[in-house]
Amino acid sequence: MDPITPVLIAAVPYLADKVGGHMIKDAYDQFKEWLKVHLGQEHEATYALGSLEKRPTSEGHKMVLEEALANSGLILDAEGEQLLTALRKALPDATVSIHNTQINVNHVSGGQVAGTIHNHDRDGSR
Repeated sequence: MDPITPVLIAAVPYLADKVGGHMIKDAYDQFKEWLKVHLGQEHEATYALGSLEKRPTSEGHKMVLEEALANSGLILDAEGEQLLTALRKALPDATVSIHNTQINVNHVSGGQVAGTIHNHDRDGSR
């Protein structure tokens, strides 16, 4: 999985959070703007992200976003990497699920992010 999709999926539910979500929203908006500049306002990934924002728990929207980003050929430049890292750091520890894959994102010292990925087959076993 690309490094962008899990972070965006983890961030979207916090966008409406009036209490602690402003740092996440600011970092998200900056990365989203970078994404629009590099892919274009009309790119399918831009639309997919907008759809996910409207329905953050939709597995279908998560899959469409993942596919759109994978097919985009997008490569993070230094600015994109910096913005994605800032968004990652703004997020609390999180678990993201997509395509029967569970991704646990955990913050560790020094601003580093670590995590685990668990693939589940169709019956839920590992």
